[in-house]
Amino acid sequence: AARVPVRGRHEVAHVAEAFNNMVKRVQASNTALETRIAERTRELAELKRAEEALRKSEGSLREAQRIAHLGNWDWNIVTNELHWSNEIYQIFGLTPGDFAATYEAFLVREHPEDRALVRQAVRQSLEAGKPYGLDHRVLRPDGEIRIVHEQAELIRDNAGVTIGMVGTVQDITDPKRLEA
Repeated sequence: AARVPVRGRHEVAHVAEAFNNMVKRVQASNTALETRIAERTRELAELKRAEEALRKSEGSLREAQRIAHLGNWDWNIVTNELHWSNEIYQIFGLTPGDFAATYEAFLVREHPEDRALVRQAVRQSLEAGKPYGLDHRVLRPDGEIRIVHEQAELIRDNAGVTIGMVGTVQDITDPKRLEA
């Protein structure tokens, strides 16, 4: 904020004037920098609030899935990558990381008598371009059989080509046993 008085028209006066102009530019630069810092601080605060809201939402979804015994999955058909929510791992009696997440590995977890039914539902969905829903059994590693209701829809790219599927799996074993 310091200024040098400019007196006369000699060389020292020109240096003083140059110094004062430099001080103005530094002050303007500092003001712009402070404004950008304030903007970035506000953006960071908003991002942190959004992050916290997302964490809460994810936590609520996990709890809702756990309570309803309902999990979700998505399958990238192009890369054959399959992603399961934690609740599906629970339903299938598996731990994340212990499962080779592919469609073929998923079929191995199906009850042998229901594999053809599941394959047919998926194939028909892909061929007809329509969602599917079915009840089938899964065989857990400990030998326990669980009954699930599965629903799925197709994912298409901008050209309308099917590139994946998304779906849900709900453990309906207890209600089905009560019904029986």
